[in-house]
Amino acid sequence: MGSGAVSNQVEDVALADVAIVIGSNPTVNHPVAATFMKNAAKNGTKIILMDPRRSDLARHATYFLQFNGDTDVALLNGLLHVIIEEGLANEAFIRDRTENYEALRANVKDYSPEKVAPITGIDAQTIREVARLYATAKAAIIFWGMGISQHVHGTDNARCLISLALVTGQIGRPGTGLHPLRGQNNVQGASDMGLIPMMFPDYVRVDNEDARHKFEALWNTKLDPKAGLTVTEITESAYKGDITGMYIMGENPAMSDPNVEHAREALAKLEHLVVQDIFFTETASYADVILPASAFPEKTGTFTNTDRRVQLGRKALDPPGDARQDWWIIQEIARRVGLGWNYTGAPDVFEEIRRATPSMAGITWERLEAEGSCTYPLEHEGDPGEPVIFIEDFPRKGGRGLFAPAAYTHADEMPDTAYPFIFTTGRQLEHWHTGSMTRRASVLDALEPDPVISVHPDDLAKLGVEAGNPITLESRRGTLTGYARADRGIQRGTLFMPFVYNEAAANLLTNDAIDPFGKIPEFKFCAVKVRKGERVPEPVL
Repeated sequence: MGSGAVSNQVEDVALADVAIVIGSNPTVNHPVAATFMKNAAKNGTKIILMDPRRSDLARHATYFLQFNGDTDVALLNGLLHVIIEEGLANEAFIRDRTENYEALRANVKDYSPEKVAPITGIDAQTIREVARLYATAKAAIIFWGMGISQHVHGTDNARCLISLALVTGQIGRPGTGLHPLRGQNNVQGASDMGLIPMMFPDYVRVDNEDARHKFEALWNTKLDPKAGLTVTEITESAYKGDITGMYIMGENPAMSDPNVEHAREALAKLEHLVVQDIFFTETASYADVILPASAFPEKTGTFTNTDRRVQLGRKALDPPGDARQDWWIIQEIARRVGLGWNYTGAPDVFEEIRRATPSMAGITWERLEAEGSCTYPLEHEGDPGEPVIFIEDFPRKGGRGLFAPAAYTHADEMPDTAYPFIFTTGRQLEHWHTGSMTRRASVLDALEPDPVISVHPDDLAKLGVEAGNPITLESRRGTLTGYARADRGIQRGTLFMPFVYNEAAANLLTNDAIDPFGKIPEFKFCAVKVRKGERVPEPVL
């Protein structure tokens, strides 16, 4: 089973005694998952919410740990310290199913709750109580979001969560495990198909020679054993002139990339840019060719959601005007560059997915039409599918889970006297991602028409600004102006802003420093200064 998969489905929260939710605001970003969590809390599941920003889920939580931003590793190592020191580790699980435990134990020795309390802002007693609650639960599950991964130490944050599950044996059973909540509706599906620069379909590395020969035979072509570039590396290469052409489909980097002014300059330097989308996005304004694509009700095909559930989407409408099915556009380009592609529709493509992806080999198009969805791994036709994975082993050589110790490090850019505030970004309920669809939806735009910046009321008082008035933020990379919104859920000295507004693009400010392992940018932490604002610009639609 591929390493890109969540171990347990969202609904497993109902079977858990304890659920940790960290670095995620599910009521805004994953409302369906949040409903499962709220219902579970009503039925006795104890939710431990950990986040620098108070979200609506805090009302349903047994514990809410509002720790200082950027101190995740210190806090999680503090929990691991308590579990090991107090003899709450699952020794049998560690012995039978893991490796490198001694290194983890030595690493967390130094992270006593008393030591990490002043760093994290969470008192030692609370850290102890939460560690005991998680470790002694019959079943405990961990959910995490982009607040964990979008840091220069994002990989270390995730390693600590994996260590928590391994050290307590809270994995491989219903109601346990780890569930990284996917950021968009088909992120899981895209990853499964190999849209990760170092992976083939089903999470086989491109430098794996046997796998490469298998895919070369399947696709009748030579494949490069070198890993490709990640999004931020592509932008950098375009900026330097090493990449001269790009084909961007259903993505809006002119809004969603960090340090977006730099990303826009990179797009402007391209000799040729093709953008395939359903609207004229900010990125499309840099395009040489725009291909009108199809929206989800206009096409038949599968989406794979955060639960590893392959779901059939059926076409309900014809695409308008010159718009065409995405697969059709891609195939027509392929034919013109000399590839003899001959798919007649989504069922043909899915048949190839089955051949390329062993964990989905048992899912047939006919079964999807009959049942609507199937959960993988589902390797043989007729299998029920496996909602819980890692029951007996892990997808590593030797089948053991690896403890990867993590040291507490800082963000790439810390607040200082020149830029005293911490700036973080994310989504809001009413608008989706960069707003290319939702800001064109009149009802949603009426609910949230303006760029808003969440500020603690005490900070507003210090600035001498009333809620609803403009404020201007400036980082070392850019400046924007939006409306101040009083928010007691945010910590003093921190500002939060959705990245959806093109008239005040949050990513003008964000830092494009990346995690050395995961290559994910540090969207969640940079330093800014604040002053009373001038006029807020009008949106460009």
